[in-house]
Amino acid sequence: MKKVNQRFEGETYSCRYCGKENTRDDVEEWKCIHCNNRVLIKTKDNKYLVRKQPTEIENHESILLRGTGLYHEILSVVDIDYVNNKCSLNLRGHGNQKFNDEWINVMWNDNEIVD
Repeated sequence: MKKVNQRFEGETYSCRYCGKENTRDDVEEWKCIHCNNRVLIKTKDNKYLVRKQPTEIENHESILLRGTGLYHEILSVVDIDYVNNKCSLNLRGHGNQKFNDEWINVMWNDNEIVD
């Protein structure tokens, strides 16, 4: 039996493009195994998000910080290092935060297309 990381326990994964459900074992790079588009993640707290790499983050998105359970708006992307997959973000209420080669939980906006 594969041990599931508790951080992902209770999450469900669906694709906004093809409408198919995915399991955690199916999902690679947080993309749908059926059509390779980014999956929409519903957390056990009923939050909807997508996971992005630091180099994919954009101004004015909101990210879910680990440990807080709250979304924080990105006021500006201060620095992006494409070679090492790092970024530095200026967050409302949290100042400058650095992310190093890790997946970042980004609030899903109902008006945007998830790619």
